[in-house]
Amino acid sequence: MGINNCILCNSNNNTEIYIQHRDFEIVYCKTCNLYYQQTVKHVDLEEMYNNIYQAKPPDTKNKRYWKNRIKAIYEDICPHHKQPGTLLDVGCSYGLLMEYFISRGWRAAGIDICENAILHAREKGLNCHIATAESFRPDGKFDVIVMDNTLEHFKNPLKSLFSLKDLLAQDGIIYIRVPNVESVILFSGFRNFLGNMKPFEHLFYFSKSALALLLHAANLNASIKLDGNVSLGNILNCYLRSKLVLKDYWQDLNYGISANKKKLYFLLKHIYGEIISVLGSMPVGVRNKELVAIAKKQI
Repeated sequence: MGINNCILCNSNNNTEIYIQHRDFEIVYCKTCNLYYQQTVKHVDLEEMYNNIYQAKPPDTKNKRYWKNRIKAIYEDICPHHKQPGTLLDVGCSYGLLMEYFISRGWRAAGIDICENAILHAREKGLNCHIATAESFRPDGKFDVIVMDNTLEHFKNPLKSLFSLKDLLAQDGIIYIRVPNVESVILFSGFRNFLGNMKPFEHLFYFSKSALALLLHAANLNASIKLDGNVSLGNILNCYLRSKLVLKDYWQDLNYGISANKKKLYFLLKHIYGEIISVLGSMPVGVRNKELVAIAKKQI
């Protein structure tokens, strides 16, 4: 493929191929500290996400990890919008965050491109739509738009932010939470990157400076903080993933095989997730696993 100008800062002489694979490249821009994926083969994103997410998932609403995570998002948002209002969850998956906000008086809608996830959310009575940020056409504006580990999945995050900004009420906020590519998980450099890499899913890997540059380019005023304790579970998961993530059989299992043909895989993944969740309650590092941004329209 070769190296083109950086898609964020347009630098043409300070980028390098960080990871070379048969099906994709990860490019690193030294100017803005952005890592991004250039994909060689055609990937049907809708089909891929339906292969990742089960149509009938186990109930995770009451798991400690999700309860704590969604509560943290709620507490981040409340100082900026004290009264219940309207919320859009972009990348809503099975609708867990929507349920939490609705239980506290909010009106919530959700969008996702994964049909399996949306159909399950609708079965619970949630107002969810199979749509992208660019294609969604709601009846009104939203006080809060949430993107929890979603922005890194977009093909063109700048274009998506402009589309979402049009759906935002005048005094509304966009809440963004993404993995921090500069997080310290007791590893460093290449091995650490591999352990947090999701080929074909994560198309962008943000540092604080790169995220700030992106939000500024979208004409958004934003405050960005580091958050998320690094835990023993993160370390173990990062190490194991770094051994598997570039293997062809692992990518085929995750992305290429239909979800309804992977019942044993999902069972084992569920058990593994339970173990990682327990280890996740054992913090071992600083709070820099993720980046959290609160963004508003520029006046």
